[in-house]
Amino acid sequence: MNPTQNKKRYGRCRICEKFGKLTKEHVPPKSAFNDKSYLKYYIDEVNRAASVQWKAKEIIGKGIYLFTLCERCNNKTGHQYGAGYVDFVNAFTDIAVPANADTKVEVERKNFFPARVVKQAISMMLSTSTPISSFSGYERFWNPLLDTTPTSPPKDAFAKMPDPAQLRAVYGELRSFVKRRNSKGLPSSVRLYTHAVANKGAGMQTGIFATGRRSTNKYFWAVVVGLWPIHWVLVLDGELDEDLLEVTDWATLDYKDKKTQKVQIPCNWMVGKYPLDFRSPEVIKRTRFTATMRLEGLIPEPGMDKEQLFQAAISFARRRAKWTREGFLMTEFKSGTYFEVEGHQGWLPGVTRDEAREFFKTQLAKESNPNLENAS
Repeated sequence: MNPTQNKKRYGRCRICEKFGKLTKEHVPPKSAFNDKSYLKYYIDEVNRAASVQWKAKEIIGKGIYLFTLCERCNNKTGHQYGAGYVDFVNAFTDIAVPANADTKVEVERKNFFPARVVKQAISMMLSTSTPISSFSGYERFWNPLLDTTPTSPPKDAFAKMPDPAQLRAVYGELRSFVKRRNSKGLPSSVRLYTHAVANKGAGMQTGIFATGRRSTNKYFWAVVVGLWPIHWVLVLDGELDEDLLEVTDWATLDYKDKKTQKVQIPCNWMVGKYPLDFRSPEVIKRTRFTATMRLEGLIPEPGMDKEQLFQAAISFARRRAKWTREGFLMTEFKSGTYFEVEGHQGWLPGVTRDEAREFFKTQLAKESNPNLENAS
């Protein structure tokens, strides 16, 4: 047994703000598909000359949970809002699939409790974010390798951080909204959105963060939390530039109000590690490969678009490639191996040329002799 499992945790509850013992809270609720082990990704290093370095570790347990609420608030929110939230989320399992990615899907929800759903979503965001320490040691950074024109962004690309006093006031209103089940309406400055997730198992929890597009110089501050099949986005300041389903007005309904409604909800990929990164798996693979080739020495011509950059990256990798006796075309780089095998091309990160060669020899042998694996 891990001796830290029974360690008592004390702190200030994110809802009632009273100091005391904090209890285990599943975010989202355990019955909303949050009952399995998971991989946790985190930023290990920011190398300004290259890119953000991510690491992953497997968390063995029964779901994603935090220790940010006291027992009273934990039990109260779960009892009052949890069942309504789980019922709502379950309705989207059939449409939250890869076939619906990058589309809007119409779903009819019958006799659900909109206010309870919103209150549970806000409760989760209170558990995962705080205005007090969100900007301690805050740094702005960007990945120049993902841009077609890798120049430093202007200093005013993002506005100043939200006023701390105003942010604390907003969070005070959010806490009141969750604490009292009959409380109605979100703070006037915030908006709540939701969307379905195409890839099963994808989850996201953030603190308060800023994101924006360098092409438009527009930004917004937000909090994201969720687990397949539904994610939530609370915009604290600025204007959302994504086409999501806004449900802010659900907070104006009474706790006991039932509603039947057809909703047009976007279904997005959540393969990337950044919040609101809705790129498809294929686009992410191409972007990562292009970025990696630039790290390996590719110098693109000015004005190239993303497709031209990708083709330039392939040409760069092929120019250094050598043929193996088996007819494989391969290039070994510091960070991995580029290959062209049997009409397929790709990138194997962290794999040497010899390792890649042996892998493909084994795979082709299995394909040519299906009984080989059984005989070995």
